[in-house]
Amino acid sequence: MPDGLLLANARLDISRKEADVGTRILRLIYPPSLISKPILYQLIKRFQIEVNIREAHITLEEGWLEVELNGETQELNRAAHFLEEKGIEVVHPD
Repeated sequence: MPDGLLLANARLDISRKEADVGTRILRLIYPPSLISKPILYQLIKRFQIEVNIREAHITLEEGWLEVELNGETQELNRAAHFLEEKGIEVVHPD
């Protein structure tokens, strides 16, 4: 295969990967039973995403976090599903 064609294919692969990367802002609402559980830690360890806590309110009875998640779209979808399975209410603020 000519070098120019290899370079064109490499650019196409890179642009496909970049197109699948995104950012999501989510509000995670914790029920009282999960306030002391390391859910965010589990999320970071399990998925190839970056997590930035933008705002939070946590007491002994309730808690919510507004987080920014960065990563591949498929990983972001899987991460949101994981949180919901754990019992976290996931809200997409507008």
